[in-house]
Amino acid sequence: MVNTISFFLNGEPVTLEKPSPDLLLIDYLRSPEVGLTGAKKGCGQGGCGACTVLLSTWDAGAARFAHRSINSCLRPVCALDGTAVTTIEGTGQVSRPAPAHLTHQAAFSRAAAPPTYVPPAEVTAARAAGRARSQARTVAAAALGTSAGHSGGPAAGAEQETGMNPVAYRLAMNNGSQCGYCTTGFVMTM
Repeated sequence: MVNTISFFLNGEPVTLEKPSPDLLLIDYLRSPEVGLTGAKKGCGQGGCGACTVLLSTWDAGAARFAHRSINSCLRPVCALDGTAVTTIEGTGQVSRPAPAHLTHQAAFSRAAAPPTYVPPAEVTAARAAGRARSQARTVAAAALGTSAGHSGGPAAGAEQETGMNPVAYRLAMNNGSQCGYCTTGFVMTM
């Protein structure tokens, strides 16, 4: 009888000796030894999707990997042998550097700025950089014969400055999250 489970977690090999049969994937991921807190245990019954991760298995018949979104609160770790698990942390950069200007600015509030308000230099520079990137994308799209902004993703050759998962980035930029608790489940499902 084999008492070890081997699988990949975010591209890294994991081998567990004698895992408990009732150890669920969500509990393993959030344990202090692993420390991956992107998947959250919301309902514990597979209904909310906050614990969603990507499970990849080899489909020998099709000679390719089969990818499925699963609820990690329902999957025992013992059932992961030979699979690859990808969490939200494995899809993009986990942490982002803190911006140099962490103070609240009136320009970022919902209220109108006073008529005498002058935006900080950082905001002006960021807006200018954004306009320059937008113009570069338009030029690159024209060179490729495509329409900029209508391809559903960044223009060819455009760099993604944040290193974030593109789905998470689009969700955040289009106000697709509220409190953010279940956002990781949405991103992993998409």
